[in-house]
Amino acid sequence: MIDLSNDWDYILGVAEERLKHNKTPRHVERYGVNIETIGAAGELAARRSLGLSEDLGTHFDGGFDFIYGGRKVDVKATMWTKRIQFRFLQWPIWKPVRSEIILLTAIDMSARSAMLLGFATHGEILTSPVNSTRYHPCHEIRVQDLHRMWEMMPSRPKIVRISDRNAIEQVRNREGVCMYGLATREVCAGGLDVHHIKSKGSGGDDTLENLITLCRKHHNMFHNGNIPRKKLQEILQSYYGYEEEQ
Repeated sequence: MIDLSNDWDYILGVAEERLKHNKTPRHVERYGVNIETIGAAGELAARRSLGLSEDLGTHFDGGFDFIYGGRKVDVKATMWTKRIQFRFLQWPIWKPVRSEIILLTAIDMSARSAMLLGFATHGEILTSPVNSTRYHPCHEIRVQDLHRMWEMMPSRPKIVRISDRNAIEQVRNREGVCMYGLATREVCAGGLDVHHIKSKGSGGDDTLENLITLCRKHHNMFHNGNIPRKKLQEILQSYYGYEEEQ
């Protein structure tokens, strides 16, 4: 959940202004005065998650709330429940779809927080099943069938790293002991692992400067956050003069 408690006064102010301009009395009577509060909260949460400006407009938005990645995005909001996965993104069949992306958020009013549930495209909205039993018939897409938010994000450049099995074996044979145990004189336990100081997932290379042998006990301690990465680098520096891999 995205904490909006520090932004709630701002959200309420935006909602109050939007009610003056955007919603008819009949709309408010049917859906309640909180309709603009949850809308403003949902838009702010979406903007924050996507790294956009957090300035919210107070007038009719023309069918979209912001542009992201060159596409118009319309943010919708619903009230948070424990069974949110069984809710729907709903779109009245009479209402034009003016955005390429429709993003659904869930707002917990009591906790003053929000969750981004996912999104659907313009075409998916228009071709989704229609629920004719509602007061206003709607296209509906179940929350669990929405695209996940990461699919909106720009693709990340692929991490290129040096992969060298020979370096791994060289380090294993070079040291043959747990270097952390040797340097600190702490008792070791378990087998001997070759550990990447800068993780492979972060682009850490299979190089002599980035590899160190650790017993299983100290290897687990590192991954549990009990041994700082800096300490392992200092050990390599002390024994071999290696500088930290950037």
